[in-house]
Amino acid sequence: MNIVCAESVFKGKEIFDEFGDCTVIPDKKIKNDDLKGTDALIIRSGTIVNQQLLDKTPVKFVGTATSGIDHIDLKWIKQNNVYFQDAKGSNAESVADYVITAILKIMSKDKVDFKGKKIAIVGYGAVGTILAKKAKSIGLKILLNDPPLLESKRLNKINKSTSDNNREIRNKLKKLDEILPQADIVSIHTPLTTIGKWPTKNLVNKDFLDLIKKGAIFINTSRGGVCDESALLNAKKNGAIRYIVTDVWKDEPNYNIELCNQSIIATPHIAGHSYHAKFLGSYWIALSLSKLFKINFNQKSHSENINLINKTIHINIKTFISEERAFINIIDQAYDIIEDSNLMKETNKKTDIERLEAFKHMRLNYPIRREFRDIIIKSTFATKEFKKKLASLGFNVLD
Repeated sequence: MNIVCAESVFKGKEIFDEFGDCTVIPDKKIKNDDLKGTDALIIRSGTIVNQQLLDKTPVKFVGTATSGIDHIDLKWIKQNNVYFQDAKGSNAESVADYVITAILKIMSKDKVDFKGKKIAIVGYGAVGTILAKKAKSIGLKILLNDPPLLESKRLNKINKSTSDNNREIRNKLKKLDEILPQADIVSIHTPLTTIGKWPTKNLVNKDFLDLIKKGAIFINTSRGGVCDESALLNAKKNGAIRYIVTDVWKDEPNYNIELCNQSIIATPHIAGHSYHAKFLGSYWIALSLSKLFKINFNQKSHSENINLINKTIHINIKTFISEERAFINIIDQAYDIIEDSNLMKETNKKTDIERLEAFKHMRLNYPIRREFRDIIIKSTFATKEFKKKLASLGFNVLD
């Protein structure tokens, strides 16, 4: 079997060499000619997959190790009987951890008690579901919006396989004009779509932003095209939004410098780039490829790598003035989001070409970041309530 794998696919060569001859090519340099003798194409969001790329090639399988699929021409692929697999949900924990970290960092900076504050989660898919659970566990009140799901609720088509807790949360689904005026935090988790009943391109526009509670925190970790960046900047300038957290950009890697400067936290599309998430994305695609072509794949070996826990945080509560300060310290040790932001903002001083290359380099060479669920917490003098809150975020808390 011949496979072409985009350079950004995590451990692509290591995993997909098990299936045959795997050739690695930089994401944006994969061309039609490269696929003339190829059975399977494995990519991430940096490769546009359409007729121009695949026409008159023998490619039978396309797998994207990402949750988003806006870089895939699904209609053409289906019409030409090419099997397609995404990795939807593989980065959900990673993105939710990123959002929680950003919220806690901002609120601790302003010495704001986050308990009782309201978060509007726009998009209640894999990420939104996990984020809602984590946000609730730290005392935030949950507001939800997801029009397709809201309609299915009205039609009594809620997925009955979900947990009781999820069904309870889904009953809270409301329209944007009902939740945005109440929200202290607005976090976007929709796919980028341009067709259908609920297109999300430029969903966050002037009308959307005019609804937001004055002084709110706005977070976008979905897709850059979901947000009208000019409207967002105007909302920041006129004080409608106090803080912006931006991980995704409309014209990546040619990101908006002004939006970067105006964001309290700005990162190069790495919210979902934890070790676990990247490995899981590649692993799920490999499983699908194995099943389709009936090729043996060493699942046990790779699954052990995914679940590897190799980070431990030790903390003595008595060394802090309060449990809240100890809690924030643990979050800081788990993920230094400000370091990522500072690295991104440093690139603003470079030339345009250097900035584009720096953006791509930061994503491609992103250092290992562990999700909360891959970290052990060993605490001294911690209360049961403190340990419970950490565990509810996903940490492995030892007695």
